[in-house]
Amino acid sequence: MSLEELIRRHVELSSKTEKDLQGMKVLAEESQRVGDIAHDSENIIDDIDIRFEQLTSLNNTDITFLFFATMLQTLRWVLLPELELPRMEELTPSVDKSERLASSERKHIGGIYDGKKSGAEYELEELAKYKDGHQDLAQRSQDEFYSKKNKYRSWIEILTQPVPYDAMNALDKNLIPNIAGVNKKNLNGSYNNIYGKNHHVATLGHDPILGWLFGTANIMTNTVSFVDFQSYDVIQGHKVKSLGQFMQTRELQFSDQVIDYSSPRSLASIIRECILSTEEDYKRIAAAVVRESIHLASDKYCIEGLPIPILSTINPEKAQELIEQGWNSLEFKNLLTDDLKQIGASAGLALLINFIIEVFYLFCFETTDDRNIRKVKIKKILSISEVMASSSNILFVALTKNMAKLDIGGVAVTMVTLIHSHDFMRKMKQEYIRNEFESLVMEDSSEEIV
Repeated sequence: MSLEELIRRHVELSSKTEKDLQGMKVLAEESQRVGDIAHDSENIIDDIDIRFEQLTSLNNTDITFLFFATMLQTLRWVLLPELELPRMEELTPSVDKSERLASSERKHIGGIYDGKKSGAEYELEELAKYKDGHQDLAQRSQDEFYSKKNKYRSWIEILTQPVPYDAMNALDKNLIPNIAGVNKKNLNGSYNNIYGKNHHVATLGHDPILGWLFGTANIMTNTVSFVDFQSYDVIQGHKVKSLGQFMQTRELQFSDQVIDYSSPRSLASIIRECILSTEEDYKRIAAAVVRESIHLASDKYCIEGLPIPILSTINPEKAQELIEQGWNSLEFKNLLTDDLKQIGASAGLALLINFIIEVFYLFCFETTDDRNIRKVKIKKILSISEVMASSSNILFVALTKNMAKLDIGGVAVTMVTLIHSHDFMRKMKQEYIRNEFESLVMEDSSEEIV
C-alpha cells in the first residue's frame, strides 16, 4: 500500500472518529437535557397547567357574554309560571264532586263521566264479560273450587269474590286498633270502624302505585294491609240480623266480609303464602293482578276516588284531608302532567339559550383566540352563568318559601352542564399539557394547542 493511500485512510478514519465523538457528545447532551426535563417534569407540567389557565381565563369581552347569559337564564325562570303541585290546596279540582260517580252507580248520566259505571256495578260487569268469554274454563274452575281441593284461594275465587281490602267492619268491635290516626275514637273511648270515606286512604290496596303489590297480595291471601303496614285476615260470609251474628261462608259470589283483628298477619307471612299459592297454580297471581286492576278502575271515578300515590303511608291524615277536598289520584295526575310539561319546557328553554350563546360566541364573534381555547372559554361561561341563575332561583325559593317557583328544569340542566363541561375541560387540559410536554421534549417551540 502506498504512502498516499495510508494518509488518505488515516484522514478518513480521523474524520469518522471525530464525527462519532461529536455524535456521542450530542447524544450525551440530549440525554442530559431529557433527563433534566424528566427530573423537573412536575414543575414543568405545573407551569404548562398555569399557562393553560391563563390562556383560558375570561377577559372583559368574555365577562360580557357571561353576564348576558346569566341575565337570560335568570329572566327565564322569573317569567315561568308557578308549578301547580305545591299550590294544590290553593287551586280548585278540575272535576267537582257533584260530577263524580256514586260508590256503586249503574250508569252515570251527564257530565265528564257520562255513561261510566263505578264500584260493584263496574266490577260485576267486567267479571261477567270475562266469564262469558271463557265459559268452559270458568265452569271447570268452579267445579275445582267446590271440590275444596285447594289449600289456598283458587284463581276463580280470587277473580269473582270481593277484594278483601274493601272490608270495613270488624268481626269484634272491641278489638279495633288505631289505624294510623285515620279512624277516630268514639264516645266510649274505643276506635270506630273505618268507613266509606276513609277506607281508600287507610288501605294499601287502594294506593294507585303500592296497590299493585299490596293489593294483589291481599287478594291472593284474603287479607287487608293498612297504611301503617299492619295486616289482618278478612273473613267472608253473611250477616244474620235475626241472630246478631256474622256467619262465615265460602262462596263464589259477592258477599259481606269483616276484618278479624284478632288475627294479625306479618307481611312476610303474606308474601310466603303468595309464593306457595303461585307454586300450586301459577294462574292465581295473574288473576289477582287482573282483579286489582278491575277494582282500581272501579274506584277511580268515584266521589272520593283513589288517594294521591304513596302520600297515605307518609302522612295519612294529610292524604285524607286532601281527598275530602277533591284532590284524588286523577287530579294529582293532571297537576303532575302539567308540571312535568312546564319542567320540560324550562329545561328545553335553558338548553336553547345555551346553544344560542355558544353559537354566537364561536362563530359570530371575532377574536384572536385559538378555536379550542374559545371552546373551553364558552364552556366556562355557560357553566358559571347557569350556576348563578340556579343559585338565585334557589335563594329566592328559600327566602320566600314559595316552592312553586322552584326551577326544577333549569337546575337539572345546570347539573348536566356542569358534569359535561368539567369532563370537556379536563380532556382539553390533558391534551394541551401532553402536546406542550411532547413539544418541549422534542424541542418544538410551538405554543399552539393541537
